[in-house]
Amino acid sequence: MSAALDTARAFEAAWMAGDFDRARSYLADDVEIDSPFGHDSSADAVIGQCMGFAQIVTGPAREIAAFGDDECALVMTEIPSAFGRQVSSTRYVVRDGKIVAETLVYDATEAKAQLRAQQQLG
Repeated sequence: MSAALDTARAFEAAWMAGDFDRARSYLADDVEIDSPFGHDSSADAVIGQCMGFAQIVTGPAREIAAFGDDECALVMTEIPSAFGRQVSSTRYVVRDGKIVAETLVYDATEAKAQLRAQQQLG
């Protein structure tokens, strides 16, 4: 079994269940994240993105594929959301049991459009 994949799956299960404290426990303090919303380098930023996305999740996630080794894992997930079905791929780098880097790829076109519309109204 892959240690990195175990950690990645545990992190995803925690934030998808709304247990952000437990999800935070899988992250290094200075974790690097790259996503459609940019680059950041803190566990708080990662959890912030998870909390924001969790607000629009409308049902349970389904893992499409996953693989990994002792240091890296790749998880592809389908998540129903207010923007429709979101398919994402996330690459995790894990060291000493903590996620130190996350690269998240998904089509954020609709999410960004709705955020812009909300900002213009607010």
